[in-house]
Amino acid sequence: MNTAVIDLSANSHDFLISEVPNGLLGESSLVDLAFQAISRIDTQYSPIVLVGDQETGLCRWINLAISLAKSLKSQNSISTFTFRGREFSQSVNHAVTTKSLGEFRERLDDHQIIIFEYPSQLKVNQTAYTELIAMIDRARTTDQLIIVTMEASLIDQESKGDPLLSRLSDGLLLKIAQPPVRLKASYLTERLAVWLPDVDTKLIAQILQRPIATWSQWKRCIEKIEADLMTTGHWSADLEAYLTEEVEVLEPKLIGQHVSRIGKIKWSDLKGHSRRQSLVRMRGVCIYLIRELTSTSFESIGNLLGNRDHSTIIHAYRKIESSRHNDIELETLLEDVCRSLKTSLPNKPNFEEV
Repeated sequence: MNTAVIDLSANSHDFLISEVPNGLLGESSLVDLAFQAISRIDTQYSPIVLVGDQETGLCRWINLAISLAKSLKSQNSISTFTFRGREFSQSVNHAVTTKSLGEFRERLDDHQIIIFEYPSQLKVNQTAYTELIAMIDRARTTDQLIIVTMEASLIDQESKGDPLLSRLSDGLLLKIAQPPVRLKASYLTERLAVWLPDVDTKLIAQILQRPIATWSQWKRCIEKIEADLMTTGHWSADLEAYLTEEVEVLEPKLIGQHVSRIGKIKWSDLKGHSRRQSLVRMRGVCIYLIRELTSTSFESIGNLLGNRDHSTIIHAYRKIESSRHNDIELETLLEDVCRSLKTSLPNKPNFEEV
């Protein structure tokens, strides 16, 4: 694959990056290649699959590239269509039910860019699974760019022989662990434009190259810099002061709320008494992390989660504990919650020493 980086137009928002020496920002050239492929609607890399947590801001980054594409073409005629979560499956099922699948395909084929933002996992026997494969195959013969964002748990699972993941891997597949530099630079430019002419370019490069896990952390960092510029007119050389996060006290309810957000369920459902398998699993994750990250007793955890008996809580805790050694998806989920809480995931238990 040709990974040569093409210079973007001088009138784009990327003037800051163009002044930074190559390699200083410490980001893979493939990340920039993906951005440029989107901004030029270059279909030779389609599908572009971006693997990373939603907190990395990948969807904003894609929209930034599409906005640049429109400015490069000096028109707003670029047609895009976005599916979020379960929307694709729901749309396909509706089209099948109403016998309008042909019309559905025609509508999508009219768009230059199709975006799938964190689609739900598709099973091999689902109609939507087959339809997505057909869409990717059609896109290869047209000038259509397909972009997919997904979390690592969907791509890391055992998938040998999976036709869909095989097709996704045939394009440009990247794992992105933090907000891309162009996204960070764009927000920095947007918020600090008035002061930037007086700021040392090296200082800008230093803040851009520092690793930062989430988009919300980057926003808070820039807000701190903006506050300094407004009050003192200067940008401190002490970059750590801008990047250091205030540590939240890990209260049991806070942990539960983060589990709910990562698991895309309601906090009330987590406390409820539904025995749906997905909810039982997330409830177990909540119990396990509260116990591991705080000094909360099993009895108190039971009271927090719908007044459950402490023996039920112990059983749920031990089930998650014993599953950590052989359940990759569970381990990824635990890591995602701990990252969201800005804390480290406790080590796996060593049952041989027990």
